[in-house]
Amino acid sequence: MVGKPRYMEIVDWVKERLERKELGPGERLNSENELSELFGLSRQTVRHAIGVLEEEGIVVRRQGSGTYVCDDRMATLENKTRIAVVTTYVDSYIFPRTIQGIENYLFERGYSVQIAFTNNMLERERTILEDILARDDVAGIIMEATKSGLPNPNLSLIERLVERKVPIVFINSYYPQLKLPHVTLNDRLAAEMAVKYLFDAGHRRC
Repeated sequence: MVGKPRYMEIVDWVKERLERKELGPGERLNSENELSELFGLSRQTVRHAIGVLEEEGIVVRRQGSGTYVCDDRMATLENKTRIAVVTTYVDSYIFPRTIQGIENYLFERGYSVQIAFTNNMLERERTILEDILARDDVAGIIMEATKSGLPNPNLSLIERLVERKVPIVFINSYYPQLKLPHVTLNDRLAAEMAVKYLFDAGHRRC
């Protein structure tokens, strides 16, 4: 079994210190030299670890000053007013009304909506998710899964958004591998209720 990359020792150590409240928002991280000596790793490996932490929104590097723990993520999210809505298609009979309802509800509460369509293509979904990660300007995401019944190489991008504490809710379909909230139709329960209704009304023939 292949072990974890060495740089992950620093990444995990920083995350553990944050969980134990040994590090807090705005606090300065150990210098690269200190981390290099502490873990017995090269400066290049240390820089890579800090780069990973920075990409996840956990730390920020300030030139000439050092590396600091980012300010509270939830407070940052509260100052953002853009919601990303990602669905498969726009011209399906259900989606125009759904999107209109989402947009109207959010507009009334002071949010703007960023709408994107994957056309049910994994490559397009990946591009959209990478753009959301790069821009880092959304307060939350309402998303429909792309080809949810097939293996998806984009799950790691969604997990990175979760690590950044971006709220995500799925509509219509979802990825069972991700423990995220979803609003979907229960086709089996709906069928059972329909059959029961007809049976209770006295219908017996197909």
